[in-house]
Amino acid sequence: MKRNEYARIAQSGASNPRKLVLCLVEAIDECRAENKDPAKDAATFLILHQLCWLLIGHDVSFGDRWSKASKEIGL
Repeated sequence: MKRNEYARIAQSGASNPRKLVLCLVEAIDECRAENKDPAKDAATFLILHQLCWLLIGHDVSFGDRWSKASKEIGL
């Protein structure tokens, strides 16, 4: 899955918000093509997580969602 690679890159410290937005759109499209809810997908969450950090400077991880998502994609 391409979105998992995007999530790994994002969580490695990606710093280009525009590129992250494009990766997020691709990840959402990939989820939909697989008939999967992007709101529940680990990779889309991790891409969004990094994008929010860049744009607003806050961690949007609630509870243990970041840990679970990271494990799911093999970080």
